[in-house]
Amino acid sequence: MQYFIFSDVHSNLEGLVACLRDYVINGTPSEKTKDKIVKALEEEKLGVRRLISAKLGGDDTVICLGDVVGYGADPVKCLDITTKVCDYFIGGNHDLAVAHKNFGNNLKQMEDQWKWTYEQLTRKGNNSSNQNGRLSKLAEVSSIILQDFNPNGNDSKRKLR
Repeated sequence: MQYFIFSDVHSNLEGLVACLRDYVINGTPSEKTKDKIVKALEEEKLGVRRLISAKLGGDDTVICLGDVVGYGADPVKCLDITTKVCDYFIGGNHDLAVAHKNFGNNLKQMEDQWKWTYEQLTRKGNNSSNQNGRLSKLAEVSSIILQDFNPNGNDSKRKLR
């Protein structure tokens, strides 16, 4: 079993697409994962010609460790693609703030960004708004606990040993 883990997309569509393409072209994804990635990119009209003939590997699991939204200009497409290709989607602090409309207690710039992102995700006719329900704070995969931030609180200055 192999794992493809990525995080901190922050609504950067070009970066997300490059990451997924690189995994399909240079990694060894399972046929199921390759097909999910190709389909998700194809649906967004993001070009998949080079991905069709990619080499395949054994079983794999695709995991996003959070912060798919925030900062960048494409939260909707990034969330759509991520939820289509990931087996596990762990919400980061940006994702959870937007999903739960918890905009307070942060810098004004972040509050404005999260409000704007929430508006993009809940705009009428947008399918992404109900995908926020897939976010979780952590996941256990093969006895490994995965999450986006410090399990002992929001103390980002704590050093890991």
